[in-house]
This record gives sequence, C-alpha cells and structure tokens, in this order.
Amino acid sequence: MTPQGQAGVPAQQPGWFSRNWKWVVGLGCALPLLCCGVFSIGTYFTVTRVIQGTPVFAEAVAKANQNPEVTAALGSPVTPGFMLQGSVNESGGGGSAEFTIPLEGPKGKGSMQVRASKKGGQWTFDSLTADVGGKTVDLLAGDAPMPKLPPGGGPPMDDGPADNAPPTDDAPPADDLPPGEPPSED
Repeated sequence: MTPQGQAGVPAQQPGWFSRNWKWVVGLGCALPLLCCGVFSIGTYFTVTRVIQGTPVFAEAVAKANQNPEVTAALGSPVTPGFMLQGSVNESGGGGSAEFTIPLEGPKGKGSMQVRASKKGGQWTFDSLTADVGGKTVDLLAGDAPMPKLPPGGGPPMDDGPADNAPPTDDAPPADDLPPGEPPSED
C-alpha cells in the first residue's frame, strides 16, 4: 500500500538532491581544495628539483661538507634536508639564485643561506653562510672563487689564463712609457 496524504493523494517522495545535498555540498567544497593542494605540492617538488639540479646548489652542499665547523656541529656527511625555500632565475648567460637549504647530519640540524649570481655563464657566490650549533659560519671565508661550471653541471671548465694574468707580449704597458712618448705600434 502506498502512503496516503490528505484527501487520498499519494505523498511525494523527496528528490535525489533533497536526500543527498550534504554530500554534494561537501564534495563541491572538498574537490577544489584537493585540486589546489595537489597543484601546490606538485609545484613545490618541481621547484625543489630545479634548484637541486643547479651547479650552485651542488657546490654549496659540497662546501658545507668540506667546512670543519659545519661537520663538527652536524657530523659527517652533511645532507640537504626537506623544506628547501627560495628561487633560481636563469636567462641566457645570466641569472641569480637565492635560497635556504636545511642541513642535516648525524649530530644535528642547521641551515645554509645561498646567494649567487650568474654572469657570462659562470656562477659566483655573493654570500654563503651556514647556521649551525647556534652560530653563523661564513663558508666563503678564505676561499678561492667558485670554479666556472658548465650550464648543465659537470666538471669545472678551464678557460685558460685568468683575467688578472700578466701580459704575455714584450711591449711595456702604456702607463710605463716615459712622458710624451707615444706607444709604438708593432
């Protein structure tokens, strides 16, 4: 027997939406949030991989492992941690990098701040410091400049004599000539 309303008219069953509106609203809110979360996590890991693939990142981690103050505080080996923050911008032969690397070792944790610039295809550190054991260590103190690295990484490149190498020709420099004597054209 069907339920009867007033005056013998059958009662109308509620529709699908009326029965399930809580699920629809819940999924309608949760699905966009889930999509945004997946996109954000994917972007984070992509940016992290790009930064970790640069020669400046590899050189910074190597310098941390070579520094006796860092290895004394954190132990050896020193490895990069999880929450890398910052950016690397490259265009043509130039670029800049500014990021913070969490450091982990068997004895503890710390962080390293990296600022570098790229000119003519060569990365140079502007500053490289590590915060370990409650103090800041300058990883560039007493260091030679960073070797020229190819754009995709790999072993350092040798471009021949440095810019500050003495001239190789036998002619004296123009400023060593006696006053009033024009430079000779050979």
